[in-house]
Parts: sequence; structure tokens; C-alpha cells
Amino acid sequence: MDAQLQRVEVETAVPCNDKFAVEHAFWGKLFAKGIKHVREVAVERLLIAALDEDFFTVAKDNDTEAIPFRLVDPIAGSGDLFDAPGEHGKKRRVDDELHAGLADAAATRVWMPSASSPVVSGRARGSVEFGQMDTNSRTAALNSRFSLPGLAQIVAGNGGLAKIKIETRSASAEIYLHGAQITSWQPAGTEEVLFLSGKSHWQDGKAIRGGIPVCFPWFRAKADDPHAPSHGFVRTREWQLESMSATPGHVVCARFSISSDDESRKWWPFEFRLEYAITVGESLKLELAMTNTGNKDLRFEEALHTYFKVGDVRQARVTGLDGVTYFDNRDGNREKQQQGELAVTRQTDNAYRNATGPVEIADSNFGRRLRTGKENSASTIAWNPWSEGAAGLADFGTDEWQSMLCVEGGNILDSAVTLKAGETHTMTVGIAVARPA
Repeated sequence: MDAQLQRVEVETAVPCNDKFAVEHAFWGKLFAKGIKHVREVAVERLLIAALDEDFFTVAKDNDTEAIPFRLVDPIAGSGDLFDAPGEHGKKRRVDDELHAGLADAAATRVWMPSASSPVVSGRARGSVEFGQMDTNSRTAALNSRFSLPGLAQIVAGNGGLAKIKIETRSASAEIYLHGAQITSWQPAGTEEVLFLSGKSHWQDGKAIRGGIPVCFPWFRAKADDPHAPSHGFVRTREWQLESMSATPGHVVCARFSISSDDESRKWWPFEFRLEYAITVGESLKLELAMTNTGNKDLRFEEALHTYFKVGDVRQARVTGLDGVTYFDNRDGNREKQQQGELAVTRQTDNAYRNATGPVEIADSNFGRRLRTGKENSASTIAWNPWSEGAAGLADFGTDEWQSMLCVEGGNILDSAVTLKAGETHTMTVGIAVARPA
């Protein structure tokens, strides 16, 4: 541990078998003590016990019985067993009681009542000891749950931020848990596809400059709050890594999630859950699912803000937008119409409307075409800061504008999405690399 352990005690009157309610009571205490990002917290031990008793009273087959248990010192080793029987009457190891949402954050030892425990009622008391995890411990813990031997592992990236490193026969990639942001994708036999600034920030609360940031729930500046973070708040926070899987063809999929909390409500007073799947192979598939988990309608903007690496943006050409109207953000968002292919000859920030079809970047310097297809996306955004825009960005190299071009799918401005309570909207973007015939 990097920091001295602190101890928090809490009592809750929720049914003891409601493990999520019990957890929320504990995390609420942690938040009250200033711990804002649970995933940065190492849970050393979390012990829940029925008040004044050494057992839970349970109902089973219409008979009442007491199931005793002992509180296990998780530091003693993973071989410790609970006395409470598990499924099929077998005892459970401590590791089997790890809750997925905490194992990533803490990746130490957490005890909770099993979701299948037939506990009827009772109050619970417990304590949690916590401190900051060191980088090596955290990456080791993440790998113990998620690594795919020979294909994908979690390592310490820039700034000590955790990232997934993928190496397969078809492609390599790097994905940071910070922002759930892919920063590198290189199909076999091709140049790197994504641009990444050498001046990028690598810290909590700051966006990574390059790759594919997730912009949500607004795009650009927030209309009613100039102090709100540009492009929303999910690109500057760590997401929950939910799973990693691979197909027999060694296509790797990493799944992430992030949900509303006290921090998000400071900027946006709605309840939501985002689930994001990044599938890496010869092509790249991005699937962003937004669910309104509250009880009122909401409206949001979204974009998968793809920074493509190009040989020279002045020689690149974008096709697939001929005749499409767009708002020119460099000209007061005046509505204009694209004539022919897009050639970037100056600072560019265009939001194309009702642009549902695929687009391509023809990059003569690298001798390739970068194709973006999409579903449930009505906006296509093209952006390059040019020299004058780059000069005003602290996390952007002076001449880096020449080697990047953002062309991305999204739903912004008059294409923002409205969701009723309980509804889900899923936007999908696919990226492929082709050589000229």
C-alpha cells in the first residue's frame, strides 16, 4: 500500500442478502470521507456481520435455520473457507465471494453475503480498511480477472494509468481504462491507424489527446454552463472494465461501463448507464449503448471522436459527404452544403447533418483508405485545428495538426438523442483499412 490504511465503520438496516444495497451503504461512507473514485481505492477487508449475532437467520424450505459463518481474515490467504455452504452444499473460497464491481477496484479480498443466500431480514455491521493501491498491485489484480494469455493483458501505461495491451495475429491495440479510450490500433501489415499526441495529459480529470475519446453527454462546450468540461465528463474518468473475451480467430473484445453518480450529477442531473464494447481485429468495432436508468426523459449528445493518423492532412481527402448539409463551427455554425470531396485547407470543424452513410479518408501519403461505417448515428464530424488552433492547445504539439484528422460518428446538435425512462440507444461505429486497388 502507498498510503496508510484508514478504517470506516457503518451499519445498515437493509436486508442482508441485498449485497448491492449493503455495498452502497459502505461506499456512501467512503464518499462522505472524500474518496471520490472507488476504483482508486484498495479494499483491504470488508466484513459484514449480523448485529450481535454470529449467524444470519434464514428461511429454507419453509424451515427456519441459522447458518453460522466466521469472518475470514482475507490477508491470511485465499485458502480460507466460509462455514456457510455454497451451491450444492460445497464450501466457497474467499475468492469466489469477490464482487465483480469491487474486484477491479480493490482486487484484494472482499466478503459479501452470496446473492443466492436466502436471508430474510436483519441488519448488518461491518468495516472497511482502505488505502491507495500501488500500480503493480493493481495491474496484477486486474490481470488475475481479465487477462487473455497470449492475447491481452493489463499493464501500466503512461502516467501509471492502467491500459489493456492487445497483441494478436490480426492486429495490435492499446485501450486505457481512463475514458475507456483506445489509443492505438494497428492491423497487421499496416501503419498505425490512430493519432496520439506526444503532449497528451495522462492523469485523472484530464482527457487523453488522441485515439478515440467518448464524448458524452454533450459535444464541445456545454450550452448552459461554460465551466463544464468540454465534450462531457466520461472521457476524463476511469471506466469499469467488465470483461474481456476472444473468438477462435483471436478477435478480442473488451467491455466497459460507467454510470451516473454524485460526481456526474454535478454537471448533468440525470441517471444513466453507458456500456461500451471495443472489438479489435482486422477491423475495429465500437458499440456504445446508453440506457436511461432514471424516471424522467433525457436528451444527450454523443460522439466517438476518432483521431485518424494521416501522412499529411493537406493532401488527405474525405469522400462520402457530397451534397450533405453541415454546420460550420468556424463560421458561427452557419449551415452550408458540402460540394464534392472534403479537402482540409484550413482550421475545420464541420458537423454534417443526417449523415448516416459511410465515409472514407483517402490518404495518399500512407497509400491507404480509412473507412468509417456506422449505425444509429445521424452526425458525422470532421475536425482539424490547423496551426492556429493547435497553438492554443497545451496538450497538442505545434506541428502535430499536420498528421491527424478527426472524422467521427455521433449524434450532436439537432441530432441529439432523446430517451424515455428505461430506454436504451445503441450507436455502432466500424473502422476498416483498405489499400487502393
